[in-house]
Amino acid sequence: MCTCESKDAYGTKNISCFYDLRGLHALGSNLNTFGSYSYEEFLRSPYQYAEEFFEGCSRIKDPRFLDLCCGTGIHSIFPAKLGYQVVGIDCSPKSIDAANLLAGVNAVAANTSFLCGEIPESLNGQRLFDIVFLSGSLYYFDLPSIVPIIKSHLKPSGYIVCVETYGGNPFLSVMRRLKNMRRHHRDDRTLDSLLRKRDLNLLQGYFDSSKIRYFDTTTLIFGQLLKWLHLPLTKKIFSFLQRLDYIILNILRLRFFAFKFVFIGQKEV
Repeated sequence: MCTCESKDAYGTKNISCFYDLRGLHALGSNLNTFGSYSYEEFLRSPYQYAEEFFEGCSRIKDPRFLDLCCGTGIHSIFPAKLGYQVVGIDCSPKSIDAANLLAGVNAVAANTSFLCGEIPESLNGQRLFDIVFLSGSLYYFDLPSIVPIIKSHLKPSGYIVCVETYGGNPFLSVMRRLKNMRRHHRDDRTLDSLLRKRDLNLLQGYFDSSKIRYFDTTTLIFGQLLKWLHLPLTKKIFSFLQRLDYIILNILRLRFFAFKFVFIGQKEV
C-alpha cells in the first residue's frame, strides 16, 4: 500500500508514490516499446551495451534474470524475449501494473513475474539468478548493505549488471538541478546521491572480476543539439560519436565528462 503522507530519509514523500506517478503515465500511454528503444536514439548506447551482454549470457541452460527496481518493466522484456525466466521487483504498485501490461502486449507474460514490495525483503525465498540487473536505482541503497544481498542471489559465476547515471560530472549535476527547479520531475536522491568514483571503487571491491564502461559525452551534446534544431541523427553520425565517446571516456579516461556508466561484476565460482 502506498502511504503518500509518509516521508523518507530525505523528507520527501514515500518513494513508491513518486514512482506510482510514472506507472500511471505508462498505463495511460499505450506504448509497447521496451529496452534501449524506450530512449531517444542518442541516449541508447549504455542500454544497448547491456543488452548485448544479456544476449551473450542467454545461451546457458534455463537462464534466470532478476530486474531489481524494475519500474514499468521496460528492461525486463528484452531478456524475456531472449528466453530468460525474468523476475521483476519494485516498490511501486502502479509500476508493477504497467510492467504486467507491457509483458502481455509483448507476449512474454509466460516467462515474466512481477512482484510489488520492498527490497531486500522481497528477495526472501527467491531462487538464484544468472543476472541481477539494476537501471538507475542502485544509488537508492547503502552499497555495503545491498551488494552482499545481491551477491547471495547470484548463481556461481553469475553477474550483476548496472546502468546508472554518473554523479561525477559537475556540469550535468548543475544542469540537473536547474531543470528540476522548473519541472520538479526528480526525487532528492537523484539530485544528491548519484554514484561517484568512490562508490564505484567500493562496488568493485565486492567482486573478483568486474568492468566499468562510461558513456555519453558527444552523443549527449550533439544528439540534444540536433533534437533542438529538428535535424536527424543519422546512423553514420551516431556510430562516429559512439566511437569518439569511447576514446574520450574509456581510453583517455576523462570520466568526469560521462553521463552514464555500465558496471558488470561477476560472482566468483
